[in-house]
Amino acid sequence: MSSGAEFITHERGVLALKAVITSHMRVICVEAPALNQFGYRLFGNDGLLHEDTVTVRTARIFSAELAGSSAFMTMMTTIANADPRNYDVLVGSVFSD
Repeated sequence: MSSGAEFITHERGVLALKAVITSHMRVICVEAPALNQFGYRLFGNDGLLHEDTVTVRTARIFSAELAGSSAFMTMMTTIANADPRNYDVLVGSVFSD
């Protein structure tokens, strides 16, 4: 599996943002419903820019409320629209600007 650190060069020679889903876990809470959480990494021209997690609920809010077609937004929309039975299949998915 790729680390996701390879970059994509646009026609003008500008390095594009790349987003990679790195993990999925179901977080069980005693006093709240279980959450599905995805780990992700964002890469830019200097390498790793950001590493974090996002819940499906938050991805749905980003997808519904924010406009754009960046690698980050495409990743959020993919998570938001995924069938829960296929969440683990998303690990390793790469999204590029």
